[in-house]
Amino acid sequence: LFDRHGHGSSKQVAVGRSSVGWVDLVCGILLACNLFDKRHIVKFIPFPASRARITDEYNNPYYTPEYFCDVVCSGDLIKFV
Repeated sequence: LFDRHGHGSSKQVAVGRSSVGWVDLVCGILLACNLFDKRHIVKFIPFPASRARITDEYNNPYYTPEYFCDVVCSGDLIKFV
């Protein structure tokens, strides 16, 4: 899944008791649910598209403070900050 969809994992988070998420801070979270069941469920949770990358006159990226983010997980709650 990582290679096929271009998902670059930045960090991993444990979500609840039976789920794990691989976080790509640019795209979103690839979430594997029900890890202890016979049939696992894989979901993709996209991040908001409101984060814009600005480039300078030489086409080099300039990142505004609003561009930087992180993902925090507490129990079953995933928070995008």
